[in-house]
Amino acid sequence: TACHTHQYNKEEPSAPNLKISKARLRKSWIYKWIDNPQGIMPGTTMPSFWGEGTDDENPAPHILGGDRHRQVEALTKLVLERGEENFKLK
Repeated sequence: TACHTHQYNKEEPSAPNLKISKARLRKSWIYKWIDNPQGIMPGTTMPSFWGEGTDDENPAPHILGGDRHRQVEALTKLVLERGEENFKLK
């Protein structure tokens, strides 16, 4: 919630509201974005946690056995589950 602060605190969000992700985005796109945001949008402020889509040293080797794919999959699932199930785009 450091950047995606909408409905988490009173700060002005510096990143999109993740609660509408489920209604707006495909799981495959979310996975690609989390895995390598610079590969989709060069210059974005979203950090790349695993380098730029490479097998760089994993910053959290103690989580899910350090398996990059499983870590990205878990974050993708979290984003989708935090989304509002019944959110309707207008």
